Amino acid sequence: MHSKIEPWFQSAKLTFDSEIQGNQIVDHRMVLGMRAGYESETENLLHEMSHFIEIDDSRCASPGWGLSVNMAYFPGHPPCTDPRSFQAPAREIRVSAIQRVLSQHFNIEFDDFTWAKLIYDWVPGSCYVLAEFEGLPEWGDKTFSYDEHVKLRCDKIKEAIVAQSHTWTIEQVRDEWDRKCQLLEQRTL
Repeated sequence: MHSKIEPWFQSAKLTFDSEIQGNQIVDHRMVLGMRAGYESETENLLHEMSHFIEIDDSRCASPGWGLSVNMAYFPGHPPCTDPRSFQAPAREIRVSAIQRVLSQHFNIEFDDFTWAKLIYDWVPGSCYVLAEFEGLPEWGDKTFSYDEHVKLRCDKIKEAIVAQSHTWTIEQVRDEWDRKCQLLEQRTL
């Protein structure tokens, strides 16, 4: 699979590594990781490639894409995220939409619901799904079980991923990739 993706990595300042998680600057090069937790997979690399494409120009050369999460600290408890908006899930929906296009291009399975559930479960700000999408029942609506509530919310995220993926062609994705690579060439890492 790497042989299909390697031609995308023509910039001297951009590479990928199976041992890196997320994105890092190593030896003045942006390194996109294939690792998520203990797993190293092409799917994870496509996700980081999608972040590179989606991120605004000012952050495309920043470790962690220059993003941060608010943290809350409560005595006697481990730190936890303190989301203030739907901004992080909205970004991951855009990134997942691009990843869906890349996955189709490289003939790699992309399960829309799985990625929607990952966003819902792991991305700070998913508590705002109810406010972002119409037609969802309130959490107190007892006509739905907890699992049904979660599935309805994940279905809305999935629909957003699919809809946004239809706004991209592989040619547009590649053009934006190439444009970001040119920006990276101009930056000091």
